[in-house]
Amino acid sequence: GAALLAAAGIGAGLTAGAALLIAGAALAVGFVVLEIRSRWAEYAAQHGTPNFWTALQIVGVSLLSLSGIPQVIEALRGARLVSDAPLTATERWVLGLGGLVQVVVFLLGVRAGLRSLGRRGTAAGRVQTAPGPGAGGYGAASEFGDMTGMSRTAVDAFLRARGANVSRTAGGYTRYRFPDKSEVWIRPDGEVVRLPAPQYAPDGRRINKGARLDQRGRPTTMHNTGERVIDR
Repeated sequence: GAALLAAAGIGAGLTAGAALLIAGAALAVGFVVLEIRSRWAEYAAQHGTPNFWTALQIVGVSLLSLSGIPQVIEALRGARLVSDAPLTATERWVLGLGGLVQVVVFLLGVRAGLRSLGRRGTAAGRVQTAPGPGAGGYGAASEFGDMTGMSRTAVDAFLRARGANVSRTAGGYTRYRFPDKSEVWIRPDGEVVRLPAPQYAPDGRRINKGARLDQRGRPTTMHNTGERVIDR
């Protein structure tokens, strides 16, 4: 019972992607093990027990069989690799067609993997240097767009160039205050908080106290807009 509960807990914690990856790895290992056993038996039937170097060849060809390349070569030469066991015409057709399918699937998988790594690398290495235009109309803090992906150094230079005065709190918060009294705060974790310029009623009461702006300079009721700078 405890083992089943533990297994259920582990299974529930796996993501779909991780589960597919594990299943694929298990199938690949099973395929290679069966391939080694088959090729070993073929060689033993033709030549007796393989020596160390021959055993390494069998293992290497079995691993490469995941790509389908050895099967195509064997179909073309009419005999198995390493053991040189002859193949019938039917076996050659089956190995050749099956190997070609495996080669195509293997190459598509490699291509997809490389593209995925490339996208991740590009996303990880992408550093924004300046934001686009913002909504405007709510003070200087609303006149520029999302700063997510910018480094703290780049943000500091950008906001200073727009006339912000900078101060820092003992808790690690950085405050940028513009001449129109709109503000940008950057928390220690990089989260950005924007405050609009004060607006007043005819009787002098401030009517937007506590208001915030989103990552594009628009009024929002969200506490966290997702705008965040990075430590570079």
